[in-house]
Amino acid sequence: MEPAFHAKEITMTVEIPGDLPLVWADAEKMHQVMVNVFANALSATPPHGAVRVSVRARAASPEDLDRGCRVADSMSPLALTIEVRDTGCGMPESDVQKAFEPFFTTKAVGKGTGLGLFLSRETVLAHGGSLVLESETGRGTAVTITLPGLKTEPTHVAEKD
Repeated sequence: MEPAFHAKEITMTVEIPGDLPLVWADAEKMHQVMVNVFANALSATPPHGAVRVSVRARAASPEDLDRGCRVADSMSPLALTIEVRDTGCGMPESDVQKAFEPFFTTKAVGKGTGLGLFLSRETVLAHGGSLVLESETGRGTAVTITLPGLKTEPTHVAEKD
């Protein structure tokens, strides 16, 4: 999506350190999550605005470990956090509360389905993680995705159906 950000003259900063935990994830599904998050940031950010992507490791909280219980034996004490923060128009609290409802959109008719954040959150939850939305009208929006880390590299990759 870099060309679309460039065409709108939106500055994108990406911070990815080298010491990140491994995570269990379906690459195609997580790619779609990121496309949805970036598409929302692109549509909400005015020309000459900014989007910052920061990826970091942090200590896993008890809630992280509870969400990732189906892979608890391989869980790391670390979690991976991806934050996408834009300088866009932001949303009022009433819209933030509805943002994960299917078919809810703040976009004009025909410009959005209202399924992007809903499906993205469902995907992240299915991976034992969380997707949190913070926004303030006139100040921008932050989407934070947290995925449980793995102690070691997975020993096998499941076959696709």
